[in-house]
Amino acid sequence: MNLPQAVLSRLRPDRGCHLVTWSDVPKGSGLGASGALGIALASLLSIFTEKRLPRHQIVDSAAVIEQETGIPCGKQDHYASLLGGINFLRCQGESVAATSLQLTQESLEELHSSLLLVYTGESHFSGDILRNVVDAYQAGNRGTHDALKALRRIANEMKQIFQTRNLSDFGQLLDENWCFQKQLHPSINTGRIDELFNIAKANGCSGGKACGAGGGGCLLFHCNPDRVKSTRSALEGVGARVIPFRFDLQGLRTWSPQ
Repeated sequence: MNLPQAVLSRLRPDRGCHLVTWSDVPKGSGLGASGALGIALASLLSIFTEKRLPRHQIVDSAAVIEQETGIPCGKQDHYASLLGGINFLRCQGESVAATSLQLTQESLEELHSSLLLVYTGESHFSGDILRNVVDAYQAGNRGTHDALKALRRIANEMKQIFQTRNLSDFGQLLDENWCFQKQLHPSINTGRIDELFNIAKANGCSGGKACGAGGGGCLLFHCNPDRVKSTRSALEGVGARVIPFRFDLQGLRTWSPQ
């Protein structure tokens, strides 16, 4: 069962509808497209069926539906799509507390001008990678446990630099995050990812990481603004695709024709 079918099955509209979905990111990109689609569909159908679910129930419904399609996932992608902006999520069991990290427009522009979002050309299926990580964790793999603790620490440090609006360490933390992300399971890194990291670093990139579960999909690189153009050219020279993007500060939006 695909995601739209699963949403329709769970929310059970009592009348027919014509449903069209569209995405401008590659399949298996690691950019949370399935989470975004789940949030949009759950919200849309809650309005269509006049159930009007509150926001946290939209997230819960979308996450459960995605899990029912065979994708082991948390709720971070769903909250990102629902809320928009830059958020710090603290997860405790099934509970999630979201804190919006407010940046000035100047800080957002500074950050945006330093980032490159790069598609490796390799699609991935996050479910397989996440199952590998969960299996390693449940088996008591020391490297996986240590990496998860380190990633939690880095998330808290990243929160601090956003709150103080001092982004000078952003690239370094991004790079440290990737070092520990790779330790979660060997399937997270690939030869292609290594190739693109080496090229980016050789052209002055200060840090980067795989988006989502890794294993392909997209990479996010941080560079000094004066190195972005040369880094982009070098990556495109080996067939990587740089994807233009902007920060979305609004999150989920719904509307009805008048």
